[in-house]
Amino acid sequence: MVEMLKLTAGVALFLLGTGLLGESLEGRCSRFLIRQLLGSPRRGFVTGLLATAAVQSSSAVTVLLGTLGRPLAESFPVIMGANVGSTATAWLVWAGLSLPGIAVLLPAGLLAAVLIYLLKGWKGPAGLCLLLTGMEAMTSAAGGLGESGALREVLLLAESPLRGVALGAATTAVLQSSGAAIGILQALCAAGQLRGGAVGPILMGQNIGTCATALLASLAGGREARAVALAHLGFNLVGTAVCLPVWLLVQGQFAAMMPLGIALVHTGFNLLTCGVFWAAGAAGRKSEVRN
Repeated sequence: MVEMLKLTAGVALFLLGTGLLGESLEGRCSRFLIRQLLGSPRRGFVTGLLATAAVQSSSAVTVLLGTLGRPLAESFPVIMGANVGSTATAWLVWAGLSLPGIAVLLPAGLLAAVLIYLLKGWKGPAGLCLLLTGMEAMTSAAGGLGESGALREVLLLAESPLRGVALGAATTAVLQSSGAAIGILQALCAAGQLRGGAVGPILMGQNIGTCATALLASLAGGREARAVALAHLGFNLVGTAVCLPVWLLVQGQFAAMMPLGIALVHTGFNLLTCGVFWAAGAAGRKSEVRN
């Protein structure tokens, strides 16, 4: 019970930290997104990547994109970039967990960041420290949760690839944050609670689950907003359909998985999916030229 409360507190701190970190740059990224969107597909891709990495939320970028009312052909490269940019959180968590003595330094850093926020109103430093503190709490709690029968039953579901996808999608849709869901996954793997082969399907499901926010927001929007939300969902569904068979072929190589491995797999999934769509687009343009 204590470990579950600690995990819940860690998730709350993680979500608050990512929110503050994103808010510190959200206004700037919104203007950047609008200014750069009308460029080439490559520029749109880079714009989506940078904006999402800055605000720590592909959902926020996708919702903003839907409000601009641009044609889907212009918006889709930004969606692809946003999916790649969403992997920044996993890399940030890995870097934080890899820093020597991070658990000792975090309390002092958190106190300093909160004071800076109260005195200067700077959200970025406070958000970063909250994010890392929450991740440290989740990792610490994950070790003790190994004795929980309920957790073992949930993790047994992940042994089936399709159930793993469903589990990842459901947890991310509930948390409304793929960053937090992946952070929990990294914490469980760091504590040795999850078999490495189960990680891939859960990650793919988490990419699907993160589309829930944009889908809900699009219900109150226009046709363009719904098109963007559905394209975001389609991107991750196609990526899962392509990458899941590949993962099943190679999963035997991953008896265990650490936070760095999760960041690599998450990035690889999104880059491979982008490659599929770029190749399909190039093939379509060649077909049009021939006709």
